[in-house]
Amino acid sequence: MTLEGVDYSWARPGGATLKAAGKHFAVRYLYPDGQGGKGLDASELADLTANGVEVPVVYESYAARAKEGRAAGQSDAKTAQAALVALGLPSGMPIYFAVDYDAPEGDQGVIDEYLRGCADVIGLDRVGVYAGYWVIKRCKENNTAKWLWQTYAWSGGNVHPDIHLYQYRNGQDLNGAVDFCRALKDNYGQPSAFGAAKPPQPTPEQPAAPQGTYTVRSGDTLSGIASRYGTTYQMLAAINGISDPNKIYPGQVLRLSGAVSTAPAGGGAGTYTVVGGDTLSGIAQRYNTTWQALQAMNGLANPNLINVGQVLKVPGSGAAAPAPSPQKTYTVQSGDSLSGIAAKFGTSWQRLQQLNAIPNANLIYPGQVLKIG
Repeated sequence: MTLEGVDYSWARPGGATLKAAGKHFAVRYLYPDGQGGKGLDASELADLTANGVEVPVVYESYAARAKEGRAAGQSDAKTAQAALVALGLPSGMPIYFAVDYDAPEGDQGVIDEYLRGCADVIGLDRVGVYAGYWVIKRCKENNTAKWLWQTYAWSGGNVHPDIHLYQYRNGQDLNGAVDFCRALKDNYGQPSAFGAAKPPQPTPEQPAAPQGTYTVRSGDTLSGIASRYGTTYQMLAAINGISDPNKIYPGQVLRLSGAVSTAPAGGGAGTYTVVGGDTLSGIAQRYNTTWQALQAMNGLANPNLINVGQVLKVPGSGAAAPAPSPQKTYTVQSGDSLSGIAAKFGTSWQRLQQLNAIPNANLIYPGQVLKIG
């Protein structure tokens, strides 16, 4: 069995065009709020679904993101899952994670760790990978991905016998630039195999309450609430002590602002809730201690792996940690890159990406206001 389909990023061929061309599916990018056009949004999903076009999904922060290993996989899977749920797609459907470069065999170890990080969040049975033949082959052998989408690029004419999807021709024109794909299995990760796609109905805007709280409604997501109030889901999770940002429930009262850490007056230990951009050494400095002491106090196996929303024990020194200095910002200029801005302010592009919740580090635009820290 084979079915013809497409994948694309910035194009919008439309469901009617794809249907008329005999295309049964369109693999689309998951990004919060559509990522300024590249990602799938609710209106496009509705159009494709109305025309009988299935919509498997892929997530790509940037081409070689998988080289950053397990923590990156965990972060990407959380972002992808939140976008999936926000669109009303079946929450248990697979997500393909892109290894969008000619990865040598020496990179396979860290690629496997990246995919294991994805599995930590959504489960191995839902983890897919997009890659050339050799990465597909190694992921299959190493059991780090269950869903396989191979591109003809970086494949040397080889086609793996177990793939679900095959991207066989790039740069085609169907009311915009698309790539041609084939589904080679009956179930290739399409929404209808996991439940009907039901884009959520928009809820009326709710003004910020005088007390700075919001009561969760049916269909709400933490990222959607954050967008409505000009903040980030990471910050809301930290303020409210939410360990899993995908788990909120109707009737839950969320604080929209407030301190994210506490330290008791007197001796003993207090707690601190990790926010975006934090490092263990940075938290240690705020509490006049060392990262080694915090690692031991919290039983952390890896001091480089702490998560947004994680509650850490901190020393009680008789006073709360000093308030952070006013937030610096920078307005992106034409020609800027995230790495260039980071160098200008003596930080790293990874920190800027995390601080500003930027899914794709290569995609910033003039006029965008970035937090510097």
